[in-house]
Amino acid sequence: MSQQGNDPYGSPGTEDAPVPPVGAPAPVSPYLSPARNAPAYGSPNAQYTGLNPQESWNPWAIASLVLGLCATAVLAVIAGHLALSQIKRTGERGTGLAVAGLILGYLMTLFYALVVVGSFGLLWWSASQT
Repeated sequence: MSQQGNDPYGSPGTEDAPVPPVGAPAPVSPYLSPARNAPAYGSPNAQYTGLNPQESWNPWAIASLVLGLCATAVLAVIAGHLALSQIKRTGERGTGLAVAGLILGYLMTLFYALVVVGSFGLLWWSASQT
């Protein structure tokens, strides 16, 4: 009588299949690279790989951009300069936001200055017409 292997269903060709020795390493999948052999989700050895807390956004940079978009020129410029000085000191993210807020703030300041000069010019011109 032939001795059956580990297969309870008796598939053909499995009677003579070699059985790996006890304690042998499990076969590695060819589809996974060694870098992807991370612990399973929810395992006690799994590490959280979220955002680095050192890479936070500077709140003054966000405020500078928002104030620049809201056309509050002086406040956008002040917040932008505060943001750039803090970013330089702490290494936070947000340099682009602060620069964008500064550009918008200075453009709005220039626009307001042109409106004031144009208004005085219009008043002077209308006064000289009478």
